[in-house]
Amino acid sequence: MNDKSITLRKNQAIVVTDMTGWTAACYRAAPKHKAKELAKALVDFIRNTSPIASVFEASTYGAVVGTANHTGDGFIYLSNKAEGVCPIVRKTIRHFDCLVEDLKNSNVPLSKDFAIRIALHYGDVYECDPWGRYQPPPRRSGLADEQGGIKEPIAKRHFLYLGDAINLACKMVSHDLARKYRAVCSDEFLQHAEQYKSFSKEQETTDFRGQYPQRVTIHGLDW
Repeated sequence: MNDKSITLRKNQAIVVTDMTGWTAACYRAAPKHKAKELAKALVDFIRNTSPIASVFEASTYGAVVGTANHTGDGFIYLSNKAEGVCPIVRKTIRHFDCLVEDLKNSNVPLSKDFAIRIALHYGDVYECDPWGRYQPPPRRSGLADEQGGIKEPIAKRHFLYLGDAINLACKMVSHDLARKYRAVCSDEFLQHAEQYKSFSKEQETTDFRGQYPQRVTIHGLDW
């Protein structure tokens, strides 16, 4: 990988969203033939809360928002402005509450720990293009066209996003305050979204039980 394949994206707001209890919900749904309802609910949730669907809201703040990764039951996204992601996070929590209500109405069995957790951090991120200047080879879709041939769509380019800031955000999403408040943020994030400081109801300084080289202050957000 040459230097041109790596771009340093400075001053990025990082949001990590994760669901807990999703695997248990899948196990509970399968015997009751509710797996399809569960999958549909997840697709609707991602569609309604993905940053792509919220760019118009974020543009009010002059923010550019993009999805860095989908993790099956959540996603990671980046923005050049911290205040631009806050409305998306609050929207995500509202949609999750609707998702839970819809699943209950569909008699999909959910575990007690079925919940959403969101972590917000701010820092530098490396955007890596593993293909460099080369396009990845096309992948066969397995779908035959009218002439019986195999369609080969143009392959999309996928970037990797790396860096200590993303690693820290992923640790924050598993913190006890994230379980309690559903949304947490770091001191660094609040410094760039000062109008949201009033939502900080509790804070804790931690080094994640010795797993992180420095102590980090995490705020529980009452959203």
